[in-house]
Amino acid sequence: MCNLEIPRRRQDPFSSTTRISPRLQEAPETIATVPQRLFPGKMVLAKLERFYYPCRLINHVLRQKEWTVKYWRGNTPSLESLHTPGSYSCVSESNLIDALWHNRSERRGIRLINFLRAHEVREKEDPEEFLVNPHSLEFNSEIEKALYPHRKVLAQLISNPNEVDDALVPAKVWLNSLKKQPLVIHWTGGLTLNDLARINNYFFRRVLKISKECPLDWATGLAMSHARTLVVAYRHRELFLQDEECPPVSESESVDRFAIEKGWERLVDFTGCTTDGKIKPEAVDVDMEALVLLEKRMFDTSEDAGFAGNHQWGLDIGMHQDNWYPWNSPGPEEEKDTREGNESELDVGPEFDKEELAKWHRTELGKEEARKEMQKATCPRPTLLRKGTRKRRTVYEIPVESVELRPADESEEYQPPAKRTRPKLRDVDSNSVDDK
Repeated sequence: MCNLEIPRRRQDPFSSTTRISPRLQEAPETIATVPQRLFPGKMVLAKLERFYYPCRLINHVLRQKEWTVKYWRGNTPSLESLHTPGSYSCVSESNLIDALWHNRSERRGIRLINFLRAHEVREKEDPEEFLVNPHSLEFNSEIEKALYPHRKVLAQLISNPNEVDDALVPAKVWLNSLKKQPLVIHWTGGLTLNDLARINNYFFRRVLKISKECPLDWATGLAMSHARTLVVAYRHRELFLQDEECPPVSESESVDRFAIEKGWERLVDFTGCTTDGKIKPEAVDVDMEALVLLEKRMFDTSEDAGFAGNHQWGLDIGMHQDNWYPWNSPGPEEEKDTREGNESELDVGPEFDKEELAKWHRTELGKEEARKEMQKATCPRPTLLRKGTRKRRTVYEIPVESVELRPADESEEYQPPAKRTRPKLRDVDSNSVDDK
């Protein structure tokens, strides 16, 4: 029997379970050795003009020492910038850096673009939050054509569902067949997330306006389920009419009901699958996962990060774009204990562009003053009446001031208020006045 050496499984170099020797862990990552640490799929920072932009490495062009990169979709460039978030580009190796772990001096010379961090994008792109907001996407012509003829039935399903014929609403037949009514009807087969958002928008703007009611479960109830059925039936009507069981075209009402029945079947059967009914693969956001790994090393403020982790980015050169502060919202780095630094570590260098920072503050103050002036301009000004034109108020129009009554004390005897008397005028005899 021959001895075969089984190769060990490669560990993720950024995994918390990966053991790194203390010497390598403490060794600072320099810009000069960045090309040695680059590999496809890694999230790095690419220099464009003055700032560095997060991007993911796609392909290495070895001869030209360039990388094809995909920029992070959460980048927020300035108005004058030509950068497009989520776009692809070729970048020279000399303009790429990584987290520069433990390298305080070179971090201080890097200015970052203002970008949405991974945890912020995750909250922003949450599907549940996307659907809860009825204004996430405006409805299009397809949604309007599918739902406009049935808007009154949809409104009636909200206010008086028992008065709607069961034959018109397959979802109602399904609900009546259940012993226990579900709180949420979750069928979404054949529809994308954008489709659901557009249906919600039409429902909120058109159907709820007719019903004049807005129940808490309007987005997950019977009426919404029927609206989704109608959209699926409208979109695949030609396909459903080719079915052998479809009634003759001359029977228009029967054909419409058949299409709606087929739409309901597809809505139920395709839930959890792709829009064409295939098994939906588990989605993996490689861009976000790569950015999380980069941020854990860039913005780490724990003892492991050392001096370089004490907010050192850009302190020797100038502020980040729009005076962005990466630690405004707590990220994954907050899970570790923060290293206790000192104020001297945050001193800016002699080359720090203080004039640019002062100019930014002046611009922000100007915007704030302009905003206040705009608010003053929109407020209605009181109109002054000319002298002699003021209408005299009647007794009933004069507001009565509230008088606080003192609680009565039964032990005290009632005493009427003292009578106020006016002093009498004495007649003065002119002869009695002494001439002086």
